[in-house]
Amino acid sequence: MRLLTGVMLSGIGIPIGAIAGALSGALVGGAICGGVGLWLGRTLDRQISRQYWCKECNHSFKR
Repeated sequence: MRLLTGVMLSGIGIPIGAIAGALSGALVGGAICGGVGLWLGRTLDRQISRQYWCKECNHSFKR
């Protein structure tokens, strides 16, 4: 009877562990992607802010 109960509990624990693992993996993946996106956004913002525009002819140039 104890063996049967242990098997039943492990059968329930496997999907719970899989769901918890998937959720934590998604959270970690989301944090990594968010960090990369933030870094990329800041880098692009710096590149764009270094670009200047001529007021007379609307020509862009970089310093």
